[in-house]
Amino acid sequence: MDGLHDPLRATALITSAGGTYSAAIVACLRDTEGVDVIVAGVDCQESVDAKFILDHFASLNGADASTTGRRLLSICADLSTDIIFPGSEFECLAIGELRDEFAAAGVFVPMPDNQVMKLMANKSSFYRLLDEHNLDSMEFVVVTGKQAVLAAIDDLGYPRRGVIVKPQAGAGSRGTFVITDAPPIPSIRNRNRQYAMCTKDEFTVLCDEWEIQLEGRELMVMPYYPGSIFDVDCLAIDYEPIHIVPRERRYRDPLSPFSEGCVINYDPRVVTLVERAVRELELNNLFDFDVALAADGTPHIIDVSPRMSGSVAATAVAGLNIPAAMVRYQAGLPVSTDKAVDGTYVVPFPAFYQAKPEYSR
Repeated sequence: MDGLHDPLRATALITSAGGTYSAAIVACLRDTEGVDVIVAGVDCQESVDAKFILDHFASLNGADASTTGRRLLSICADLSTDIIFPGSEFECLAIGELRDEFAAAGVFVPMPDNQVMKLMANKSSFYRLLDEHNLDSMEFVVVTGKQAVLAAIDDLGYPRRGVIVKPQAGAGSRGTFVITDAPPIPSIRNRNRQYAMCTKDEFTVLCDEWEIQLEGRELMVMPYYPGSIFDVDCLAIDYEPIHIVPRERRYRDPLSPFSEGCVINYDPRVVTLVERAVRELELNNLFDFDVALAADGTPHIIDVSPRMSGSVAATAVAGLNIPAAMVRYQAGLPVSTDKAVDGTYVVPFPAFYQAKPEYSR
C-alpha cells in the first residue's frame, strides 16, 4: 500500500473468482471509502466471466494441493498484493501453510489463526471444540460404509426426526443428503452436486443411481433442524467481534450451493451464541457461521468457514460493506461499527457489467 497517495491505494486479490457472486464482491472492494482498490482475481479455470471486470486475472493452471499456495504467493508478489480474500476452504488451507511467507511478502491474510482455522475446516473436530467450550453439544457420528450409515440414521432418530448425511471433509451442500419421512414436493435433488432431500429408502436408491461411493469414505451423520437457518457474516479485530450479521435464508432449495435470498435478522439468540464463540475460540479477522434454530428455538452452530461467505455482498446491500471494512483495517483506517439495516430483504439478480475491450475479441 502506498501511503503517499490520497486516497490510499491497495491491491486486493480474490480467489475462486469464478464464483456466483464474485462480481458483487469486486464491487464491494471498489466501493471502499478512503482507499483506491485495485481488484485482481484468480481461478482454477481460464474461462470465467469475472475476469471481464477485474483489473488483473490469472489462472491457477491446474495447481494442486501441493502447489496452490506457492502459485498464489507468486501471483501476489507479481501484483504487489496487499490483501488476499480466499474463496474456498481448499485455498484457505493452502494459504495457511505459507502464512508466514505471505506476511513476509506484505500480504495480509484475513483468516483466523492457523490452528483454529484447521479445526474449522474439519467438521467433527470443530464440533468437538464447540462442546469443549460449552458452546454447543452437537450429536453426530462419523461412519464408513453403507450399512454403518443406515444404522446411524436410525440411531439418530429417523423417522421421528430428520437426519443429515454429509462428507466429513467438504464445503457447502455438495454431497449432502437431508433424510426425512416427508421430503418436500416438488423434490429437491441435484445429481451434479449429489445432494437431495429424501426418505431413507430414496437415499439408498439415489446412491446407487448416482454411483456414490459409501465404502471407504468418512461420512458424518447428524440431526436435521427444520427451523430457520442463518448465514452469519463475521468480522473480528484483535479477537473482539466487531460485526456479527445474521442473514436468515429465504431459499426455495434449502441445499442450494448459492444464496437465493436472505433477510437481515439480528436474532439475539444467534448473535449471542456467535459472539460467545468468537471470544471463546479466539477467532480473528473474517469468517462465516451457519446457525440453525431447533424446534424449541435453541440455536445450533451447524457449520463454519474460515473465510468470508461467498454471498457476503448481500450484507453490503443492507448497508454494511464487510470486505471494504477489512481493506480499511489493513490500510490503518477506522472500521465503522454501524450495523446492517435490520429487516432488509436481499434478493440476487443477474446484472450487466462493462467489460474491458481486450476481452471482447
